[in-house]
Amino acid sequence: MNIKDIKKPHDLNDASFKDLNKLCKSIRTEIFNLSNTKKVHLSSNLGIVELSVMLLKHFPDTNNKIFYDTGHQSYVHKMVTNRFDSIKTIRDFNGLSGFQCNKESDYDFYSSGHAGNSLSIAQGFNESANDSKVITVIGDASITNGLAFEALNNIGFNKSKMLIILNDNGMSISKNVGSLSLSLKKMNYKNFLYSFIKNSTNQKQVESNVKFEKHFNKNNFFTDLGFYYIGKVDGHNLKDLDKAISKGSFYSNFLPTIVHIKTTKGKGLEDLESSNPKYHSFEEANKIESKETFSDIASSYLLKKISKDKNIKVISAAMIYSSNLNKIEKEFPLNCEDVGISEEHAVSKAAGIELANKKAVVSIYSTFMQRSYDQILNDVSRESLPVLFLVERADLSYGDGDTHHGIYDVGMIKSIPNTIICSPSTKNELEQLINMGLENNKNPMFIRYSNEIPFESNEVKLKYGEWKYLQNKNSSTCIISYGNWINKIGTEYKYSKVDILNAIFINGFDKNKILNIIKKYKKIIFYERVYKTGTLYESIVELLKENNLKTKCILICFQNNNIGFGNTQLLNSKNNMQVQEIKNYI
Repeated sequence: MNIKDIKKPHDLNDASFKDLNKLCKSIRTEIFNLSNTKKVHLSSNLGIVELSVMLLKHFPDTNNKIFYDTGHQSYVHKMVTNRFDSIKTIRDFNGLSGFQCNKESDYDFYSSGHAGNSLSIAQGFNESANDSKVITVIGDASITNGLAFEALNNIGFNKSKMLIILNDNGMSISKNVGSLSLSLKKMNYKNFLYSFIKNSTNQKQVESNVKFEKHFNKNNFFTDLGFYYIGKVDGHNLKDLDKAISKGSFYSNFLPTIVHIKTTKGKGLEDLESSNPKYHSFEEANKIESKETFSDIASSYLLKKISKDKNIKVISAAMIYSSNLNKIEKEFPLNCEDVGISEEHAVSKAAGIELANKKAVVSIYSTFMQRSYDQILNDVSRESLPVLFLVERADLSYGDGDTHHGIYDVGMIKSIPNTIICSPSTKNELEQLINMGLENNKNPMFIRYSNEIPFESNEVKLKYGEWKYLQNKNSSTCIISYGNWINKIGTEYKYSKVDILNAIFINGFDKNKILNIIKKYKKIIFYERVYKTGTLYESIVELLKENNLKTKCILICFQNNNIGFGNTQLLNSKNNMQVQEIKNYI
């Protein structure tokens, strides 16, 4: 049996285990071939092949929907649900999404992208729907997320009739951390060790349908919360999976049920199976030294600072490797910590570090920082704690799409009092801003940057709250922007009679000094690669209005939250965000 022969899940109905094993082998080959042509989520999908196939064999109809937490591991699911012919377009402009997407197929329950929310969404649906059910697949890294813990607590209390598949591979992007991950390792490896059934609505019927083994896994985290637990199950053994899913499906008609599956991330590709950490993508597994990105520069500079000052502590929420912080973690393990997929905890813990008169640095993706709004507002800003935030992956996340675009952080942070937001355009600027952040002793400071390689630059001395001219031709028209794209603007309009200002400080800038610079202009064009609400443009328009200045201001930014995903040039063109757009307003 070959994946090319499968058009719909019902094609699996009469397949033998021998045929299904052949199918799984062909799927792995296709995923690996796909990874040779583009950046994809390789390891996570290789590790879930057998599980995805068996879930669709047991739940082939769209009324019972399979919901993958985060959704990046749904490639196999897409292939078997009539999307194999389009799989080569995954993450491309107008192609298949790299995550589950309910606009794409009836087999996709929800348009996912961030970790930890699947249990809450599925519980709400399952308790409300009459004729359909959601089967949730959540990884051992995602289940440690605070939101997932809240859901488990409520699901157990409500005795919600749910089937949850716990995909345990010991990894997120890097090694899993925390007490729960250690607890999962200790849970009995013997297949199908069942807990006693408590408070079942039909206990006699349940007991008559199971052959109890000699061993009972009476006490573990899940059974204590009120779940029926099956596990651990070999996630690459089709026969074991078949039995476990059948029993899990039955028990979930009576009470919340967890089937604990043990899988290997990167299964079938030796280099990925043995790698440490096990990488998200083939590109990461074969990462070579090249020009430094902003993340590389930030990590290397912090490493130098920590070697001289052990009072600095860096916190990451499961992105140690992606942010290149593993070098710091290896050399100074007491000064760099991965707290898992727990952004809220990371920020509040940083507040505690500052209260102890140490220096806290939180490295966090722009798109994930949204989760920690309350902690930034109440635990950090309200207490005037000078936590330094390194806001990674600002700007578009081209292949990942709308759930990962880093375009909301400026508006979010600006709504919080006493915050400083800045954006470097060069290596020199980034290092100076990190210095300012480490020396800052009053307000939280956010340094945002993309995942790009910065332009080369001359040494320029920055002053707190000030901007710098990239080009000054004494024009009556000025372009204002920030981050790496200011350099692209400078290249594009080098020969135009227009001034270009690098607004290094987006929030917390020196209003008097900036007013003295901009009041001479008749027209200012703001090019901001952020969402339209809470922009620098809004701050400057307000400043001009306060001083009765009639300067014409024009904003070029992202106008909606339906940005899309795919090719860099096409995505910018679709959203009218190419730097060439500026010439229409000069």
